[in-house]
Amino acid sequence: MACVEATAEVPRSCRVSTTVLLRPQNTPLAQILLTRQRESRSLALIFQLPHGTWLQGGIAWQTDEAPPQRLAFQSSDAAGIYAATVVTDEVLATLRAATTLRLSFVAAAQRQTLAVPIPLEGFGEAVAAMLTAEAAAP
Repeated sequence: MACVEATAEVPRSCRVSTTVLLRPQNTPLAQILLTRQRESRSLALIFQLPHGTWLQGGIAWQTDEAPPQRLAFQSSDAAGIYAATVVTDEVLATLRAATTLRLSFVAAAQRQTLAVPIPLEGFGEAVAAMLTAEAAAP
């Protein structure tokens, strides 16, 4: 969890993130970020995947045994490609109660689907700290 201090124009904003590394190279495979959207201030879940991911396949994500949610990739930069979704109170509660987040996407070169389980241990506590830090900001 990390915060950016408030300015006269923008309130304090915090985020919770995790990075999945491909071993043994320690190459980033995926990054997941829970943050606030600048304009609406609503929560968003952002998935960053590496270049070389099949764009047309998009990404699927699910918590525990819930049905997968599909997202299209929306943008890219030098660090990778991105898909995002708005996080409602219901989705946030589901994420906080879940034990595992599963990401599925296709590696373009092999046309092979990769399924990446990400433990959510500590996520609920990190979100609580994030919300408390944002609320405490002047």
